[in-house]
Amino acid sequence: MNFNHNVRYCPNCGSEETIHEIKVPVGYFTSSNDTYDKNILREFETNLANKTTLVKCASCSFIYSKYMLDNDQYAKLYDFLIVPELSLKKNNISSKQEAIKSFFNKIEPLLNKKSRILDYACGWGSFLKIFISNGFEEAFAFEYSQSRREYLRQNNISILYNLEELKQNAPYDFIICNQFLEHDLNFNETLELFQSILSETGYIWIAVPNALTLFDFHHDDTFALKSIPNKDVNPWEHVNHFTPDTLFEILKNKGFEIFDINTLWRVKRLYNTHCLTSKPRKPVLLRKDNIHVVIQSIGARILDIVYENVRQQIEPSAITVTESDGSRESANKILSIGEKSGARYLAVLNADVLLFPDAFEYMCYEADKYAEDSFFCIKFPLYDKFIGRINEGVFLYNTTYITKFLSFLENNENLKATFNDMVQYFLEKQNLLNPAPHYIIGKCSYFQYFRYLIQLYSESKITNENNGVAYQFAVSMEQKKIENIDDSDFFVICETLANPHLDADNILAELGLTEKAPVDISRASSIIDGLSNNLIMRKIFTEERTMRKN
Repeated sequence: MNFNHNVRYCPNCGSEETIHEIKVPVGYFTSSNDTYDKNILREFETNLANKTTLVKCASCSFIYSKYMLDNDQYAKLYDFLIVPELSLKKNNISSKQEAIKSFFNKIEPLLNKKSRILDYACGWGSFLKIFISNGFEEAFAFEYSQSRREYLRQNNISILYNLEELKQNAPYDFIICNQFLEHDLNFNETLELFQSILSETGYIWIAVPNALTLFDFHHDDTFALKSIPNKDVNPWEHVNHFTPDTLFEILKNKGFEIFDINTLWRVKRLYNTHCLTSKPRKPVLLRKDNIHVVIQSIGARILDIVYENVRQQIEPSAITVTESDGSRESANKILSIGEKSGARYLAVLNADVLLFPDAFEYMCYEADKYAEDSFFCIKFPLYDKFIGRINEGVFLYNTTYITKFLSFLENNENLKATFNDMVQYFLEKQNLLNPAPHYIIGKCSYFQYFRYLIQLYSESKITNENNGVAYQFAVSMEQKKIENIDDSDFFVICETLANPHLDADNILAELGLTEKAPVDISRASSIIDGLSNNLIMRKIFTEERTMRKN
């Protein structure tokens, strides 16, 4: 083989200037790679042993491979150096397939069976197989490798063979880009392609290795290899290295709206960064005679940001904020508001629900599909990205039946049953439909709250008059004397306040948050990034302590 070692400029910002570079020994990334052909590897090692340099951009700090191969050489790498049979065997291990099933279960609420799926650089098609087996008929593969294409064809998976065919087949409602951007010499062009072929209400899921776990970062802007060899630090294959922050910024600069970083995919080790994104959505203002919204404020919750979120879609005169303790009496009061509003629908949500700017339009659209006299209530559970689970969301009531239902409650006030049980009894008595839940999507709840609280706190706008979570936040910040809150502190605070079972003092101490001393950003990010529950946090803390001891 004759290799031409073309020098790259920064693939992120285009700068030619670099501030640091390291050479990666070939054995560092090949010794643990069990999918390489040993004979071809020796040929690669001979010709490329001194061409494994990683550099850090002086302008944007992005880390990337200094050299690139030509198309024929990359073809040999992916179709011959990587042995197809070994790669497929590794792909089919049970733990990986279980992880893909878990991913599908979290994604499915965002889609319907008519959604058009594209897996870009799909490899062996494992994601597509599970979509197809669950009734998604329009699922398409785009793959560069000839051996993988042949495998996909044999498994009756629809293949798009070139970019022109891919564009003609657009738009797509869900695009999967799993472990590809780190290989892509022109990832900015790929993201622009995604922007052009994604439907207006579609989503993109992206996964890349997390550079924070691959390197040691130093305060002088240098970086170094970790002591344990890692096949993901492979300058031949992985030509780009993303941190969660750089991926976030790149997507944001491309005009995407980011809904989730790392909480959607449950992982034992945070070696990968996972991101759910879409096109920005414009607020849709609905007429007040169509819908009235009640926001239930349960004392300890801050509702300013929720109210503003709703006000983008609903006229202020059609929004009511009321206290609620979850009792039947509170429910009566809320329904009475809808009865007097004169609106066709009454939407009820708690003051911890943040929605897309077209959510209420979607809810009304779904409700209008039913005959007006056929239903009383439709549940719209919220898919909450920060905690990675389904939340209560919004209850949409048909005001046509509110008067009858209130009378029903009054006539059965001695019946010891929950409000939801009473709704069920009423539906049966009136022979009304009980529609299946329609999932809606929210940006998140806790995540947005605490981002907002940090802003308020930095502007000295939080006092004990705010009460509840806002005041707890302020007290916590004062006690810890935390200054100059950055994103790393933010993730710590989110996890601390969002999960009452976590000990705030232990977490802050573990992350090095001491008096007037901000956290080590690179270290904290590698620990905190992507944490979504107590079990993962404990595991990371355990691993971090073990690493320090070693």
